[in-house]
Amino acid sequence: MGQHHEGKGIQTNLDLQLKVRGIDTIVIAGGSTDVGIASTVFAARDLDYGIVVVRDACYSSRGPNHDFFMDRVFPRMARVMSADEAVSLMTV
Repeated sequence: MGQHHEGKGIQTNLDLQLKVRGIDTIVIAGGSTDVGIASTVFAARDLDYGIVVVRDACYSSRGPNHDFFMDRVFPRMARVMSADEAVSLMTV
């Protein structure tokens, strides 16, 4: 699957593959908190996924944008947690 636009991967065959497997929650981490991560979170929300954003596994080079998204934007649609917290949920 080629991904040509930020956040569009969740709207392609990946959505179908996740739903066929009964996956209803996704964990999101990576660079560009205020671009790629944000667009992926919005797309996942629009497709009714449960969302976990891993705060300390995302990054923004644009000053305070990372903290703004983690503190003010993402909590409205996702669970924001540390990598340790996310891993502990997966190992239960």
